[in-house]
Amino acid sequence: LFPKLTKKYFDKKHLIAGNIDAKHTLVLFSDPLCPICLDEVPAIIKNVMENPKSIALYYYHLPLEMHPTAKILSKASMIATKMGIKNVDYKIYTTNFGNLYDAYKEKDNQKALDYFNKTFKTEITMKQIDDPKLNERLNHDLTMSDEAFVGGTPTLFFDGEIDKSRMKYTQYIK
Repeated sequence: LFPKLTKKYFDKKHLIAGNIDAKHTLVLFSDPLCPICLDEVPAIIKNVMENPKSIALYYYHLPLEMHPTAKILSKASMIATKMGIKNVDYKIYTTNFGNLYDAYKEKDNQKALDYFNKTFKTEITMKQIDDPKLNERLNHDLTMSDEAFVGGTPTLFFDGEIDKSRMKYTQYIK
């Protein structure tokens, strides 16, 4: 059983694609190193980017413990977005960092950050990653996932309701 999402999940800060006034909403909880996410999330984001009047996509970071460097990539993407880099969340999934190193075994956070910096042409430091405000932002996303009873990725809610097929939204795209 999953709750129906309340308005607090449709926060403009989490809007990554589509229009805030779109008829329909998607809320996505995802891990940037999750193999299933890597297969599905780029298409979801791209479909929404191509249909901005129909769907608004809200993204919540849910780095899983089984991927030791996922938190670093999530935080780096938050910083890059704040720096003004466009479509960071789409690019992080199409880059597929799991092809650069073993997402289940690699524990070297600096190595993950170096790959991120090279890919996004940034110079994000571990000092920036360790910022308490950034930790608060990530913890907020984790709390939101807990409150929605989300335990795995990718998890998608369509119009506030869990969508285990992750496909309901497709009937509203061109």
